[in-house]
Amino acid sequence: MTEKSKIAKPTSKVSKNLALAALMTFTGLIGALLLASLPQALADKETKPFSLTILHTNDIHAHDQPFQDRGKIVGGMARLGHLVRQLRKENSAHTIVADAGDIFQGTAFFTRYKGEVEVELLNLIGYDVYTIGNHEFDEGGINLADQLAKAHFDVLSCNLDATALPQLKKIIKPSVIRTISGQKVAFVGAITPDIETLSLNRDGVELKRGRPLQPDSRDDLSWVSPIKDEVERVAAEGVNKIVLVTHCGLEADKILASQIPQVDAIIGGHSHTRLAAAVMVTHDDGSHTMIVQTGNYGRNLGKLHLVFDHSGVINAAATRYQLLPITPAIPEDKDIKDYLERKGEPLKNLRDTVVSVASKDFDNNFRGMKTDSALGDLICDSFYEAGKADGAQITFENRGGIRSRIEQGNITLEKIEELLPFENHLVFADISGERLKKTLEHSVGGSTGGKFLDVHGLKFAYDSDRKFGDRIVFMLAQKAGEWQEVSPADTYRIGMTDYSFKGGEGYQFPDAKNIKFTELKLNEYLKRYLQSHPHIKPKYGDRIAWVNGTLLQSLLSDDFSSSNSFNHCTNIKVSIYTADKMGVSTVFSDGHVVGTSQGESEKRKPIVLPLENAEEIGKDIAAKHFAAALRKNDLTKKLKKYVALVVRGENHPPHKTDATPVYTSSKIIQAVSYPILQTDFVNAFHTAGAATSAR
Repeated sequence: MTEKSKIAKPTSKVSKNLALAALMTFTGLIGALLLASLPQALADKETKPFSLTILHTNDIHAHDQPFQDRGKIVGGMARLGHLVRQLRKENSAHTIVADAGDIFQGTAFFTRYKGEVEVELLNLIGYDVYTIGNHEFDEGGINLADQLAKAHFDVLSCNLDATALPQLKKIIKPSVIRTISGQKVAFVGAITPDIETLSLNRDGVELKRGRPLQPDSRDDLSWVSPIKDEVERVAAEGVNKIVLVTHCGLEADKILASQIPQVDAIIGGHSHTRLAAAVMVTHDDGSHTMIVQTGNYGRNLGKLHLVFDHSGVINAAATRYQLLPITPAIPEDKDIKDYLERKGEPLKNLRDTVVSVASKDFDNNFRGMKTDSALGDLICDSFYEAGKADGAQITFENRGGIRSRIEQGNITLEKIEELLPFENHLVFADISGERLKKTLEHSVGGSTGGKFLDVHGLKFAYDSDRKFGDRIVFMLAQKAGEWQEVSPADTYRIGMTDYSFKGGEGYQFPDAKNIKFTELKLNEYLKRYLQSHPHIKPKYGDRIAWVNGTLLQSLLSDDFSSSNSFNHCTNIKVSIYTADKMGVSTVFSDGHVVGTSQGESEKRKPIVLPLENAEEIGKDIAAKHFAAALRKNDLTKKLKKYVALVVRGENHPPHKTDATPVYTSSKIIQAVSYPILQTDFVNAFHTAGAATSAR
């Protein structure tokens, strides 16, 4: 199957339809005789394909008004609402409007109104179905119930147990069945299985789990069972068109599609994935599940036009998907615009008050940032300033807590609210070096979004190809003004958000001592920092290095075929850097341009090295000639205590022909080695040379 996971394939939708048909053969024959006696028009109606258009959003995060994004004005619910209403008029009977969660949290609108505005906007626009996201619990489950009590749309979630909160339980439905032109369509809601570590203020609301579907796996898929059970329940009622509206994330949605093939489409959210084309999961019998998602912040409206045959199976060839950008070219509907202007009047001071000026953008595209981010560094620096008087040495901020970016130009109070909108506070505590390492291991144990920590007061390198829990290559902290390796037995005073300290994203500090909780919101510390720094500019990485432990061996053997990074690369070249100390620093090329096989060119990006004050002593040496170049240029005499290699190659991934969209990275692949002791480096090449001579 396309987008196939390693999960055993359940019985498909088509197979179940065939089985049902076999059980009902006699009834089917009688039905056929009756049908023959009906007018031909009725027969045509029964066999005519059924179509359904789903207009959808996800992860709006209270971005209710248009905003600037990378120099362009995007989004705005008055524009999005206009487009929804316009498209609905084209085929109102066969159009459903859905939102896949996280309408709360992210701007001053939520900070002031706690979700009232976002629920009313969905009412005004005319949404039909909505599923709860994890950030809907940011002000607690009781607040969520109060806000959703005003909803005019169906609130769906089949895997939340709200027994402890009756006022929310009475609002939530596991699913809803809509009858459209005589055809039944079921919509089933679901929330992320990580809700209990992501949302710590749920007022007793819990995740439902069921029987393990993969008992021997680290993820036993027990979280899938309640969703699967609800789908099978509605299918047993004779519904053969089933849509999931999920706040689970793209990878989890792929698992759901694989495990529950009766599902025709998944309207997704949570991972903020912008899918320009639907991800199509094709089952063994040829049936399909379509997965769609719009990105975030109301930048786009998704339009999924599904076509079903008479058996309720998707006709993939006839199904269409569009991602419609919300731009100033779309008119703003007056009723929505007027409502937002009324609600926004008390927030005007936030928009007008400038506290600092940025010389360049501070980006938040964290999924592509394997090293420290300038924005995360800035926030950690502000936390350090807040805790310096309390003896703080090291501060952290998880990237999931940073909800916006800084554009070049004025930084207003409103922007500070958007950057750190949560009602969280700083915590300072003493922890051991051993706990510090466990914290960093947890940070680098997944993607570079969400739980990944930016830092102040640390320099460390990690290898994401090593096994979980053993990825930190080295970590340094300042002691007596010098960067020294962290000792497991030493004590370090840290500062971080109370969200992370109390277990958010899975962090644990059971042995912390001298704990101090602060009273001010996080963004107040950032505001104070920016007020004392009226002009700021983004810094290049000098805290976190992402390294690869296989480069030296691949270079010695002149064989990169076993490398995950370079197994499809040609024209592999190596640069060599040296320094007296380990550390983290960024080096720059001199504007050198690397050619690609298509005749294009790409400037070298800044390189983050696991060295301090590194010197380049060899540039772009062909990998197959590297050993000879070392000898010819007598480079070993220029080596200091440590060596780091930077390897680049032109990527040529194999062509894929299936229907799944292919997402490729830069044409130039680049990786950085561990810091290698000079003696080990020289001995490795002498040994390799001797072995070659012996052959």
